[in-house]
Amino acid sequence: MDINNLMRLANNFFQTHTLLVIAGAAALIIIICLKPKTAFKFLLVVLGVAVAGYLLYYIGGAALSGMAGKKQMITP
Repeated sequence: MDINNLMRLANNFFQTHTLLVIAGAAALIIIICLKPKTAFKFLLVVLGVAVAGYLLYYIGGAALSGMAGKKQMITP
């Protein structure tokens, strides 16, 4: 999974669930206006979790491909 695939998935979600996205954006704007410091901290935590999950996904993919190569080298 690469960035282009993630962008395509997000675009597909936005197009199929337009009202849900608009409601979520409106709620986010209201929360940012009422409590900007708390909203900013929450967004930083969400961004950190997303980056950590993305990195773990790539590390896991590399480990799995390495293990598959190891099995291929060991077994004739």
